[in-house]
Amino acid sequence: MSETPARKGLFRANFQTNLIAGLLTVTPLIVVWLVFNFFLSTLSTWGAPLAGSLTEFLDRQFPVLEPWLDNPTVRWWIGVVVGGILAFRALSHPSPQHQSPTAPPPTADAERLLAERFARGEIDVEEYTVRRDLLRSR
Repeated sequence: MSETPARKGLFRANFQTNLIAGLLTVTPLIVVWLVFNFFLSTLSTWGAPLAGSLTEFLDRQFPVLEPWLDNPTVRWWIGVVVGGILAFRALSHPSPQHQSPTAPPPTADAERLLAERFARGEIDVEEYTVRRDLLRSR
């Protein structure tokens, strides 16, 4: 039984199609793995100093956890979690230098508090006017 030339051509076309489909399937998986590997390694590096201090503290306070905390994989994951928390806090709480220009000036709040103290009688007229003028001159 010899194979006909048409059958060989069909096998070759299917093989090439399957090879391309396989590469198109595996390539995104590899890229995702590389991105996650980089991201988790970076988070672990950022969180490693705090994670080391945290695990040492937990070792002293809870000796039962020592076998778990001596495992490098557990320390790595603690570093990833701590780094993730630090990154989240850094990105979700902008520093005062990066406040939006529409934010009310801090002197408005200070003047309001000063007026409230004056209304409650905590400060006299002279102190109120001196501090108000000082706030407005800034």
